[in-house]
Amino acid sequence: MRLRRFCLLVLPLLIVPLLAVSARADIFGSAATYAVLATTQVTNVPTNADTVITGDMGDTSCTGFVLGTGCILGPGMVFGAVNSNNAAWKTALADSNIAYTALAKTPSTFDFTGFCLGSGVLCKNNLAPGVYTSTESVVLLNGALTLDGGSNTNPLWIFQMAAGFTTASGSSVVVNGGGAAAAGGYFEVGSQAILGDNT
Repeated sequence: MRLRRFCLLVLPLLIVPLLAVSARADIFGSAATYAVLATTQVTNVPTNADTVITGDMGDTSCTGFVLGTGCILGPGMVFGAVNSNNAAWKTALADSNIAYTALAKTPSTFDFTGFCLGSGVLCKNNLAPGVYTSTESVVLLNGALTLDGGSNTNPLWIFQMAAGFTTASGSSVVVNGGGAAAAGGYFEVGSQAILGDNT
């Protein structure tokens, strides 16, 4: 099952606490429709598995995407609005910064520094709802990360990463449990996120 929302924020980010992160339906405000929201340029480097973005994209400029996006041409696809350095981008960025700060200030319930996420000997998996924090320079998501909501009808996971976040090719996040349809999952990344092919 797909997470309710995955937001990729490319930094540098400035991210006013919300009253409750559990009120997650409204946490992103105008940024909720964005699949990619960057404070810099968004670049699609052509490969055998070209980038497909489902949702809006916001940036200062973009390269490597098809006609109609306003980007320098390339094979990447965007199924949503492209807002490059305009009023809509600025508003969405301000709203995402408020959400980022709220996520970053949510008290941690588990420190997973020294571990990756997903499959592997040193990876954490089958995680209960909570706030997971790492001070590693780069956190790796490898394979399938299972989030187990159990009988929780409104489960929430927040992953706070001090610096980078990288996913291996073919990685995924799966939510199990009775409240999977109402689940909220957030990855708060301190510097940059690099998503592998078919993640």
